[in-house]
Amino acid sequence: MKKIMRLFIIIISHIVILSCISCTTYLNPYNFDMKGIHAPFLQTSKPISVRARLVGTSVRELPLPSGAVIVNEDDFTKVLVDKITESLKNKAVTVTHDTDGTIEIQVDRVSIEPTATMNCVIDYKRRLGNGEFYGFQSRSENWNFVTACDNALEKAVNDILNEQTTIEYLKGN
Repeated sequence: MKKIMRLFIIIISHIVILSCISCTTYLNPYNFDMKGIHAPFLQTSKPISVRARLVGTSVRELPLPSGAVIVNEDDFTKVLVDKITESLKNKAVTVTHDTDGTIEIQVDRVSIEPTATMNCVIDYKRRLGNGEFYGFQSRSENWNFVTACDNALEKAVNDILNEQTTIEYLKGN
């Protein structure tokens, strides 16, 4: 039964690949739902600013066996910053644009690795205040590359908000 199921999956995947040999899809992070964001409870009286540091690329094409996916790392950065800002505001943290306490975010690379499923990998950096940028990576796997990237971006938001140095910075700002 397992062999038949595997054969069926292989046949279906080949049909999809062959039927869409020249398909190009724009991976739009603004359409992601990211409903699983969990920010910690924070007690801080000082405002915080969450800023995007853009890499300045317009779009980049990721070749896949079934076509190509167009990504824009700056769009991913903007969505990541928006979701972090929204989550902090939901936890009653004052978020403004003009303050010394800052969290700066930059998405360096979004990649999709087709294996038996689709792996979406997001490489990003975070800087607290005037400190150094530290690199992180978020990844998720799913049959659908859009869902995989949605989950990877959601994981990046959760990782940033729940990372111990971020929490300490927000409390002490």
